[in-house]
Amino acid sequence: GGTHRRRMFDGGNGVKLFALCTSDGWIAGAADATCTATCQANGLSCSEKALYERNMEVDTSDGVLTVITTAGATSSATACTGPVSDGYAPSISATTCTFSDPTRTLESFDCEALPLTGESRLCYCHMTTTTTTTATATRTITTTVTVTDTSVTATLTTTLSSTATTFTSTTTTTSTQTNTTTWTTTTTASTTTTQTPVPERGNCTVDKVVLGAVDYTTGTTPQKLDITITTGGGVSSPGDTVEFTFSKHMFTADPVVAVIANGNPVFTGWVISTVGYHQKVTGTLNYNAYEDGTAIFSFRANFAPLPAPGPVYVDVVFTSFFTGGAILEDGEPVEIFQVLNAPGLGFSFEDENATGFDDASQPSSVNIVFTTPFLLSTGQVLRMEVGQAVFAHRQSDINDITSTGATFDSVITDPSGIQFEARLAADVPSGS
Repeated sequence: GGTHRRRMFDGGNGVKLFALCTSDGWIAGAADATCTATCQANGLSCSEKALYERNMEVDTSDGVLTVITTAGATSSATACTGPVSDGYAPSISATTCTFSDPTRTLESFDCEALPLTGESRLCYCHMTTTTTTTATATRTITTTVTVTDTSVTATLTTTLSSTATTFTSTTTTTSTQTNTTTWTTTTTASTTTTQTPVPERGNCTVDKVVLGAVDYTTGTTPQKLDITITTGGGVSSPGDTVEFTFSKHMFTADPVVAVIANGNPVFTGWVISTVGYHQKVTGTLNYNAYEDGTAIFSFRANFAPLPAPGPVYVDVVFTSFFTGGAILEDGEPVEIFQVLNAPGLGFSFEDENATGFDDASQPSSVNIVFTTPFLLSTGQVLRMEVGQAVFAHRQSDINDITSTGATFDSVITDPSGIQFEARLAADVPSGS
């Protein structure tokens, strides 16, 4: 938003750079310049938090190429190398470019880092915003002069100094009374105190994800996505925002989002925007507040078919002046699930008598093969239910089960023979 002023300068090494001034955005620095110097030269500021929060815009080759164009810089590079997690990334030269690592932590960003020799840094620069609150304190001094005379002129000067400011009040009164008269002079002075509060952002965590889909394969269209978040610094005033940035496109249009949280916050204007290969969903607080505790953000409608196989990450940022807002606790996006190549569950039976699967056959084993789209945690239970009895009696011997890719510490079959449960003894990564 706002009006951009551009000025072009030679960044060296054949790179023509256009600096965007007086408004937040990406700026390509001069050769061998830090982001601190680049932003200050344009009347803006650099901060590691801003670089981290905008990292998703430059953590792919196409993202950097897009930023090069929007920043007004030129480079003959058609593909960038990376990912790079060093403090100078992303960067460009006349013929090359590098993109940032999508898993970088907040601590890996450095406004003072120098680019490699002959290269220029891509810097996200922002305006320095301060909010001033003014409190006025009033002090009153009352001075009384009593004069007994038939004709008198009384001059009273009262001086009050406060915070390097001097207030002077002079009162002159003339009386020709023959009796005793009292003059009272009241002088009121006001002092102004200016404070600029700068609240710190809190932390938030993604505690649980529920994806409503028939399976987790490419092309499947989800029906819902519930993300449970706990935060110590949310949003409190109308206009505050919460942003979910997904590493892949999840929606074809603005989603419907229901929020269940302490304080019953009401959000409006949930809108999607594209940032390179990523997609951002932004909600604006209308009234009430969600300042801390656990909340469920339930996304509904307008889902896109699941993209190519691989992990899907989400980054969450709450922006609020009064609470300070919040970012993810570990400073990096969280993997919420994996898109799979094929349906994640399969079964096979082995018949030791080799007589076929008729009512006289007794299988020697049941093999369960599954791929998990989520991280499975120690203590979680794998449960299988079948339509008819498979097991002849209740079993609970851990030696009756062998496994590859997962470790279990207990196993039990239901007396009815149709249910089997095994408890995980160790975490199983998503995609396993």
